[in-house]
Amino acid sequence: MESQTKLSHEDYHVGWICALPKERTAASTMLDRTHPNLQVPANDQNTYTLGTVGKHSVVIACLPKGAIGTNEAATVIAQMFSTFSSIKIVLMVGIGGGIPPKVRLGDVVVGTEVIQWDFGKAEHNGVFKLTSKPKQPPRALLTVISELESGHDLGESKIPQYLDDIKAKFPPKVIAKWIEFLKTVFNLGNQSAGNDQISKPQKKPRDVNIHYGLIASGNQVIKDAKRRDGINKELDGNVLSQLDGKEDLEILNWITPIDYGPQHSDYLRRRQPGTGEWLLTSDEYNTWLRSKYVLFCPGIPGAGKTILTSIIIDNLITRFNSDSTVGIAYIYCNFNRSHEQKLDNLLASLLKQLAAQSQSALPDIVKELHKSHFARQTRPSDQDIISTLRSVIKTYSRVFVIVDALDEYPASNGRAKFLTELFHLHDKYGVNIFATSRFIPEITKIFECETMPESRATVEIRAHDEDVRNYLDGQISQLGDNLLEEYREHIKTEIANAARGIIQTYNSDSRNLATHVLSWITCARRALTTLELQHAMATEVNERQFDEDNIPEVNKMVSLCAGLITIDEESNIIRLVHYTTQEYFERTWVEWFPNAQTDITERCITYLLYDNILDENLDSFYSNGGGILKSKALRIYAVQNWGHHARISATEHTPLVSGLLENKVALLVCNDLMSWRGWGNFRETEGVHFAAYFGLWKSMTAMIGKGADLEIKDSTGRTPLHWAASEGHEVVTGVLVDNGADLEAKDDRGRTPLGWAVSERREVIVRLLVDKGANLETESDGRTPLGWALLGGYEAIVRLLVDKNVNLETKSDGWTPLGWAVSREYEAIVRLLVDKGANLEIESDGRTPLGWAVSRGYEAIVRLLVDKGANLEVESDGRTPLEWAVLGGHEAIVRLLINKGANLEVESDGRTLLGLAVSEGCEAIVRLLIDKGAKLEARDEDGRTALQLAAFRGKPVVVSVLIEKGAKLEAKDRNGKTLLHLAVEGGLSVSDNQEGVVRLLLDNGGDPDAEDKNGRTPLDLAVQLEKELEEELVEKVKNDGSDPETKLKQLRAVKSVLLEKMHQTRDEEVPA
Repeated sequence: MESQTKLSHEDYHVGWICALPKERTAASTMLDRTHPNLQVPANDQNTYTLGTVGKHSVVIACLPKGAIGTNEAATVIAQMFSTFSSIKIVLMVGIGGGIPPKVRLGDVVVGTEVIQWDFGKAEHNGVFKLTSKPKQPPRALLTVISELESGHDLGESKIPQYLDDIKAKFPPKVIAKWIEFLKTVFNLGNQSAGNDQISKPQKKPRDVNIHYGLIASGNQVIKDAKRRDGINKELDGNVLSQLDGKEDLEILNWITPIDYGPQHSDYLRRRQPGTGEWLLTSDEYNTWLRSKYVLFCPGIPGAGKTILTSIIIDNLITRFNSDSTVGIAYIYCNFNRSHEQKLDNLLASLLKQLAAQSQSALPDIVKELHKSHFARQTRPSDQDIISTLRSVIKTYSRVFVIVDALDEYPASNGRAKFLTELFHLHDKYGVNIFATSRFIPEITKIFECETMPESRATVEIRAHDEDVRNYLDGQISQLGDNLLEEYREHIKTEIANAARGIIQTYNSDSRNLATHVLSWITCARRALTTLELQHAMATEVNERQFDEDNIPEVNKMVSLCAGLITIDEESNIIRLVHYTTQEYFERTWVEWFPNAQTDITERCITYLLYDNILDENLDSFYSNGGGILKSKALRIYAVQNWGHHARISATEHTPLVSGLLENKVALLVCNDLMSWRGWGNFRETEGVHFAAYFGLWKSMTAMIGKGADLEIKDSTGRTPLHWAASEGHEVVTGVLVDNGADLEAKDDRGRTPLGWAVSERREVIVRLLVDKGANLETESDGRTPLGWALLGGYEAIVRLLVDKNVNLETKSDGWTPLGWAVSREYEAIVRLLVDKGANLEIESDGRTPLGWAVSRGYEAIVRLLVDKGANLEVESDGRTPLEWAVLGGHEAIVRLLINKGANLEVESDGRTLLGLAVSEGCEAIVRLLIDKGAKLEARDEDGRTALQLAAFRGKPVVVSVLIEKGAKLEAKDRNGKTLLHLAVEGGLSVSDNQEGVVRLLLDNGGDPDAEDKNGRTPLDLAVQLEKELEEELVEKVKNDGSDPETKLKQLRAVKSVLLEKMHQTRDEEVPA
């Protein structure tokens, strides 16, 4: 720990609280530098340790000796805030009792939630009831935790390095003393229980693990393992389950690793206070807030669209922070992230954000999506994600979706389909949409669509004078120059006028470093951190050692690029300042940087082969768990992208590339750090697999010439042909097939190269493999190639396979091709299959294609199938298509089926069609069925007419329709009960509005004095049921699970109406 110049109190922004002196000792060892103490006020009784961790200035304080608990901690924090007024966040860091078997001594636990285990109340039976609820840290910290966990998953943990540093700083006796202290605190090792010695089995040594999840904290130190386990049990095992599997976080990261939180923080930080108020106070924005609207905000480049988007998001988060029924999801499109801006990724990001904000646990439907794909190592299709997203949206009262820079989302990546789905979410579920873009005709045209024009508004984003003035006010004030102060108003006015016609021009510095910096930023496959770019610039081709002295200063790289690049503080990403700059260089990169791809390839491979980066000893590699490159900045980018740059450049097959593909240790390291789905055991992947994955056909040809084994399998059972096919490399696939690669080779999941090509939507490869004789009927992981194509909705591949005479009746996972296409609403594919002769009556999972289309409300597909001759009376899961349409409330489909001749007199579960419509409370369908001839007085198996059922179900609107259509008011059921009796009785069941039905019946002549077979009037029945409910409340709840208070309230309301009617009648009978 180095000492440093004394800072002021205002320079410290992070507080660190420890409960025990030993924890403070450990905390102090983590400081990179210690600072001299500062004077504290007389009323501050804390003692502080000051220092830095990375770029953060930290204040460490400890609770007084012997003091524990939340009250003591609150006192320490309050005094800390008083003395160090600039502190923004305080962290509690200490030693915890991990829940075995996964959490061990020495592991690190990052709390995503905290619960106070000893906060509650004593019940009458002496049992302690926990009343504390889990609490989360601020959203800003949660986004940092997500980034931290992602880095750890990629092998970026520096814990081993920190431990080595501590060992070097402190004598072994000190470290041994710490370990003994921990054993004492947490009752580890041999423990005395009377005269018996309890010996714990020795655990197998392993590396330090990092866990994320719930931390249980309390006002006392728990030294007893049994008590610790008891607390975990009292918390329903939540501590164990959340720390053990991190299920919810893992599922969310499985959905997509994309996280826009750091970007949002970066943009919001750049906001000048006071700017953007013109939009927040505008009529259009406030109307959008109040109503379920679409607000489109186009603007020219440089007008401030992205900063305004961050202001909108921040406003929404602040406004609805305490309302868990409101969901907010946002996307920042960015030209530098075009590789991840695809339809499935963006929809998955919306799903991830809304699922993470769910009011309680992660929604079950999200867990089911994960469960159905994770074990099979498959990814959900676009339709799977869309369906799940829609279900999650339904759990919110309102949902806001914000999308910035739509113009930076490539049209070729599915932009039109993404917008179509967004508008579907708005039209169907009332989702509020806010979007920005440059003036791109195809984008603005979509937002100007005439569909629901009353719910759409457009506000052009310009450089508003007031915003420019606020910005300049801040900047000029900071400069403090008298001359600027003198001309303050003049400068602001002139720049504000000029801003209306923003024209940005960029000049490049011809110096070598600037050229390479710009070429890497422009041509890299993803955005780079400053450290990655520094290491890239320091790499020297043909050298054997990485020389850290070559690393350029960040400020130097930025200054040499003449204002063309900037650094995002939150994410530390170095990038071009604006999309217009990126467009320019992408359009002219061959002219500016003709050797960029070659340079990137050579530097990446050189970096991976450096002697001091790569340990050439295999035993060392295995003993380190494959973690050789974990502290090397450029290693992940180099490993994952060298081959892509090699394929594009002229260096596709050079001695440098061959040297990497033939270096076993280098390949092991590459495999260790690849984040490819399915790459598991890094010891089993060869150079041919990498050449196939990256599409290096020249390298593949050379290796074949040297006798490479084309059937060698990696740890997941995939051959080179599997990888070439799944990644869509046509030339390499052709080379492999022409040299005898097995077309029917199956991986560990049973999937063939054709199966992979289809599932990854590689149409060209599918055609190649089929033309070369691949079997069209071979099942891959439970599905035929046609099944995989249907799962993803890949119409072109379906057509290709159908044209090759694939069997249209072969089932995949129990579904016919037509069943799959209908269930996912792929209308064009349904039409194709039907035109090619697919059987319309074969069931999939118990229903015919027409049954699935009707039950899900797919009107266009229903019409298609009916026009093609689908049987209207075939039952699916015991119901005809017309019954499914009535049950689903699909009025247009009901009308269509009736007009096509569907039978109106069918019964389902003892009810007529009209009875089904009444039960669902669908007024329009009730009217339609009656107008088409449904019998008003037909009775169900309980002897009830449609009107009696409507009265019992509490459907006043439907009752009114039936009375209007001539239903008999005096009819009784088999027990002699009138409509009023049934309306009263319905209050004890699942019903809607019994009070409204009773009033309606009385207004239409219902007799309140009519008696049933037991001599009871409706009022008698209401009184009797009320009494029974009060006496047998618990049993009634147990029987039907409904809310007793709601029942009583409803019955009493009905009774009140009947009493009111009785008194009214008696008053009318009294002579004047």
